[in-house]
Amino acid sequence: MPIVRQLQWGQLIPQVLAIAVLALIVHLLFSEARLSTAVFAAALTYLIIYRISRAFILREHYAGMAAYRAGRFVESDQPLRSKLYFLF
Repeated sequence: MPIVRQLQWGQLIPQVLAIAVLALIVHLLFSEARLSTAVFAAALTYLIIYRISRAFILREHYAGMAAYRAGRFVESDQPLRSKLYFLF
């Protein structure tokens, strides 16, 4: 059975803006690059930054959830608290 997901257009606007800013930076750094090359490089850079930051942020979350599922509730609370202190 195929998975159908609803697209949230409001969440795409900041991503498109970030890719546009990155494309402008690529175009300014490499003025001889075509627009399609600059946009492709910007989208690739955005994807790499997104994946690395997501892995960094969710690493402790996964550890906390694994400890929670194993029944180690005190140990599972520490990654959550450290991430909350990081964010706020």
